[in-house]
Amino acid sequence: GMHQAGLNWNDLIDQDLRNFGINRMEHDPCVYYTMEKDKWLIVMIYVDDLLISGDTESVKEMTNFLKSKYNVSSEGPVKRYIGIGVD
Repeated sequence: GMHQAGLNWNDLIDQDLRNFGINRMEHDPCVYYTMEKDKWLIVMIYVDDLLISGDTESVKEMTNFLKSKYNVSSEGPVKRYIGIGVD
């Protein structure tokens, strides 16, 4: 039912992000990351909004991966995220 929708979404996105090969932070379960030499990627989740940061290639790979699984839109460079101005 609707009461479990948030938990189900979290379980689904968590499994997909881990299958992609990134790690969930132990102390902040809404942040996923990977860092290898000159490649890095950080994915932050707030409800159903994802903020993706990293090197150009990693961000493109993650975006394409998410587009293959979900109906995803890319809003371009971030200006505001969860009410916080980003410069």
